[in-house]
Amino acid sequence: GTTVICNLHFLSLVRRYATRVIALKGGRMVFNGQPDEITDTWFKTIYGEEAMEVEIR
Repeated sequence: GTTVICNLHFLSLVRRYATRVIALKGGRMVFNGQPDEITDTWFKTIYGEEAMEVEIR
């Protein structure tokens, strides 16, 4: 198989292309799992309480 490491900040792209997600905040891993496991709570933990999810088509 092939492994590709990609830095994405839009969850719509993460959900479309990723099979595994590792999220870093402040240089520390705060999430490690599947894209569909990123709930609204995880989104706020990763990006901050004021963050809003937008869809990229």
